[in-house]
Amino acid sequence: MTPLTVFSPIINTTYFIGDLDLAVKSATWVVEALEMVIAIREPEYLRKMLGIRLYYEFITKLNAPPFDFKWQLLRDGADWFDNNGNYRQWLGLTNDLKQSPIACYVYYWYNRKNFSKTLAEGQVVSKLNNAETVSPARKMVDAWNKMVKLNIELIDFLNFNTALYGEFWSNSYDTELVTPINEHNL
Repeated sequence: MTPLTVFSPIINTTYFIGDLDLAVKSATWVVEALEMVIAIREPEYLRKMLGIRLYYEFITKLNAPPFDFKWQLLRDGADWFDNNGNYRQWLGLTNDLKQSPIACYVYYWYNRKNFSKTLAEGQVVSKLNNAETVSPARKMVDAWNKMVKLNIELIDFLNFNTALYGEFWSNSYDTELVTPINEHNL
């Protein structure tokens, strides 16, 4: 498999609502900064979570119709019953609920990158009038841990559907992406 030269993100700025809301999303500079982080972190997430082989297959098929049903299930989600008869749900990488593990991953990295700025004097944070600057750590932890939960659902979905996706070995994804964090891990 050869690396792709063109990558079109599958999430966009509309995913940053609710718990993932970013202030002044209507400002051009915020939208541009967020789009840049999406363009960098989304393919990184997909490579780490799907492994190189599934990542390239998914992106290749996503960008070259006809789009196989199995890739639609991965992207858009699916319901199923596991081997014990339990109802299971994979929400998908994109969905109408705007609940995506990719968005959680991007939110975490956007905040990590943008909380402080590097100047010649060192790291600085903006000082606001009539407001207090607080650490984004709690919201970053919440986003990361929500991503972990969704990633475990994705792993279960892929493992259950080996007939569609081939063997999905437990070591094909980056275990960091299924490891919860706390505020001291930042």
